[in-house]
Amino acid sequence: MAIELGAMRPPLARSQPQARPAARTGVTAALIALSIVLVAFNDLVEFLPLGEIAHDAFILILPILMLRLMLWEGGLEIPQPVARFVLAFSLVVLAGIAMNFGEISNAFFKGRSGVGRILTQSMILAFGVLIIIVYYRVARIGMVTAVVKGARGAILVMAFMGVLEFASWYSVPGLTDIHTALANVIHSDSGPVYVERLRMTAFEVSWAGALLSFFLPFAVVRLPGERNASRFYAPLALVLVILAQSRTAMLVVGIQFVIVFWAHAQSRMDKVVYALAGLGVAVVLLAGNTGFYQSTATLVTNLIEYGTPKPIETDSDENTSNITRSVGIRSALSMFRSRPLLGVGFGQFGYHYPDYIRADDLRSWEVREYIDDGNIKWPPSYSIHARLLSETGILGYLVWLGFIGTLTLRAFRSARNQALDASLRDMHFAVGMTLLGVLLLGLSIDSFRFFGGWIAMGIGLGLPMQPRRPAPGTPRQAPPAIDAQLRRRMA
Repeated sequence: MAIELGAMRPPLARSQPQARPAARTGVTAALIALSIVLVAFNDLVEFLPLGEIAHDAFILILPILMLRLMLWEGGLEIPQPVARFVLAFSLVVLAGIAMNFGEISNAFFKGRSGVGRILTQSMILAFGVLIIIVYYRVARIGMVTAVVKGARGAILVMAFMGVLEFASWYSVPGLTDIHTALANVIHSDSGPVYVERLRMTAFEVSWAGALLSFFLPFAVVRLPGERNASRFYAPLALVLVILAQSRTAMLVVGIQFVIVFWAHAQSRMDKVVYALAGLGVAVVLLAGNTGFYQSTATLVTNLIEYGTPKPIETDSDENTSNITRSVGIRSALSMFRSRPLLGVGFGQFGYHYPDYIRADDLRSWEVREYIDDGNIKWPPSYSIHARLLSETGILGYLVWLGFIGTLTLRAFRSARNQALDASLRDMHFAVGMTLLGVLLLGLSIDSFRFFGGWIAMGIGLGLPMQPRRPAPGTPRQAPPAIDAQLRRRMA
């Protein structure tokens, strides 16, 4: 029942029952799948005073799953890479607090103290570490299939809510009423009224894209007996991303699609040639039709700049969102340049934000709200990379980046290990894709609230990197994937 510090032992080295009752296993698997589905809901009514994560449904299921693993699945353990990361990052944070304690102790902005901000942000970071520990155990006991099924269920739930939301844009009788009723519950914090961009179960479209960047890689994992699950879930996720009209979603999921295509096409270069040839023909045909070419170029430009395909009006104001984002990132980088080693202190970006605002930045109404002490909206840096550089300096950023980067490279390296079976390689690939998404999402999201990233870290640490050792006297056999490749080459 205890949480203990564990080394990265091979899977066969751990002690656990060889057989478990099917009913007990089924309950645990159901809790794991449900926890993944509940990640999709981050706009519920506040049940507990937990700051920015108070509206996430995931916080309600995690303690139940944790107790289940502790009481019935052999307990929890802390992987050594996580312990080293927590120790190193904590030392950097404490050093930064000590260096800036005079400012932090006197900081007060929008009703929040500097010390209180450190506590709330540390709590969210500690919650993320707890998630790693829980899903590390999930992977160690071999129940990652439940994660895959949960990811597929989450995409279906988001698609169902998206259909209702899309119908509400056109006031379809019946479906609009159902959407309004559900939105009052699912979007109890931000409200049921939203612009015509598909946010599904999330509180806004950028986070809808972030959620899909986590669900998609795991949803397309091939389970034993399956040939290719991506034929259904990948196109479905692509449609949802397009309707969301989010630049963040299009960037991250688009890159994931390219990597998935390349990974599946490496053994069939003829598919790559056909795809490139088809793309070349499409470009030629597009360029030959001037009107269609101009309308397509305008649509793509609007999607990149505004996140919407609507035409740009010549007399419209500047894109306020772009101004606000650039101000946040520029301010964070300015803080980093002023204190490059340890930053201004963990969680302290918002207190220094008004000092870096220029006069022309005030043309954004969002910036004016962020510097107004009477407005409760907290100034965001819009990038976890810029935020960590500003708050923890280069030392804290390198600790964080080194931890995630190492896990990402480890996952992709294991995904190429042909000695592992196809399902396990797919799981490693899903972990790598999700963590790559974390790094990309960090360009436009500055929060530790993205639970999908923490889940992927735990699973990646718990997955075996080498095939299981056969019993003594058992003849060695090539993995099915290798057998299939040999048959294709001999054909």
